[in-house]
Amino acid sequence: MIRQIHNSARTYAWGSKTLIPNLLGEESSNQPVAEIWFGTHDGSPSVLTQNKEILLSEELSGHKLSFLLKLLAADEPLSIQAHPNAEQAKEGFARENQLGIALDAPERNYKDDQPKPEMIVALSDEFHALCGFRDISESLQLLELLSGAPLGDVDFKARVNSWIEALRNEGLAECYRKIMGSAGQLHDFSKEFVLVAEALLQTKNNYPESLRTALTLNEKYPSDVGVFVSLIMNHVVLNKGQALFLPAGNIHAYMGGLAVEIMAASDNVLRGGLTPKHVDLIELERVLDFRSVDVPYVHPVALNNWASDYPVPEADFALLKLEINPEESSQTLKIPGEAIALCVSGQITVISGDDSVILAPGQAAYINEPAKSVTLVGQGSVFLASDQDCQAQ
Repeated sequence: MIRQIHNSARTYAWGSKTLIPNLLGEESSNQPVAEIWFGTHDGSPSVLTQNKEILLSEELSGHKLSFLLKLLAADEPLSIQAHPNAEQAKEGFARENQLGIALDAPERNYKDDQPKPEMIVALSDEFHALCGFRDISESLQLLELLSGAPLGDVDFKARVNSWIEALRNEGLAECYRKIMGSAGQLHDFSKEFVLVAEALLQTKNNYPESLRTALTLNEKYPSDVGVFVSLIMNHVVLNKGQALFLPAGNIHAYMGGLAVEIMAASDNVLRGGLTPKHVDLIELERVLDFRSVDVPYVHPVALNNWASDYPVPEADFALLKLEINPEESSQTLKIPGEAIALCVSGQITVISGDDSVILAPGQAAYINEPAKSVTLVGQGSVFLASDQDCQAQ
């Protein structure tokens, strides 16, 4: 079975008025377009394109997909955040239910009882993100650069030195707590930071991107603790087609660009700054992974000359990128479970038996197990999200 599916865009404030409309071949929007969800999650369930009164989950007799696929477009930074693992999600969801916190309450942390590992693949030429705590030695060098700058008053240097001492003597978790414990106390510090960082950008140093990022964040969220947490995080610029995998506990924030995002079907987000939304620092700290990590790039593996796999250590989802070319004699996939095909360029026809769907950029189709295999014809690019690894023939 193949069904074309549809969903309305979500207009969060951090979205872009141009990136998703341009992909869809539409004029710029009057309001920011942030995400389009493809799946069965109750937060924004997909409907059938031919009959928008029917939810995809209704067509599937109430069945829910284990994964959620999204188009994401950001012109402004998203909140600094992390997601729980399976055990934390179950415990947190049950606890908040027992406390009687409504699912739609602004102070609710856990919207469901599922973990939310995720992967992001850049569609724009550049996609900027903060991802994981950087190497302690690098964070020390950057903080010492700030502390040793000619500018900056005594109070500024004292606060930065307290972060340095915590990081050097007690590690990332204590440094993070020191920074987060400064919430509401950073008005004057923030002004000094701007002067120091702008002066340092006029000199040769190893951290211009980190300084520029923090200055940009401070313009949007002046004096927010998230600005200064960014100083101990990895700053990543993905080129088109590059990807990051964000496991449970990974601290991150998307900064800007257009991307495809795939995740376990959950909406559990613990926020820690750069947002007007609810921030629960105690709960966030419970789920954070305080290890220094290398940037968690996902390296595509070519299955043949038209299909590439983005391998991740998760059972909830798998993702392929398919380059469909009319010169290829056969471009067929075995679908062992269920999948969603999302076209991001060109025009693609998805065929299985007597069923077929034509997809333009931004359009998607659900494919389930009885299809067994699908053939794709036309010219363009497709991401195929599934609950199991697919095989290219």
